[in-house]
Amino acid sequence: RGVRTLVIYFPENPLFRAENSRYFDPRVSDAFAAAIAGLTAEFGADFIDLRDLLPADDFYDLRHVNLVGRHKLTARIAAILRAN
Repeated sequence: RGVRTLVIYFPENPLFRAENSRYFDPRVSDAFAAAIAGLTAEFGADFIDLRDLLPADDFYDLRHVNLVGRHKLTARIAAILRAN
């Protein structure tokens, strides 16, 4: 119907990926991103991987971006939307 679909994989805290945590396995994240990329391509959507967008200082915990991170994330998404 002419509607463009963007699927965005949100940023991951680099500390989360670096820690040897039993709660996070970077291989699972990578496999999930690859699967999403394949599905979006199959259905004609765009996959935007922003997992590496933000440094650790832009998160207030291991998962959630802080105010600075939110501004950077919003600016990046706005730029993606403007470019397309």
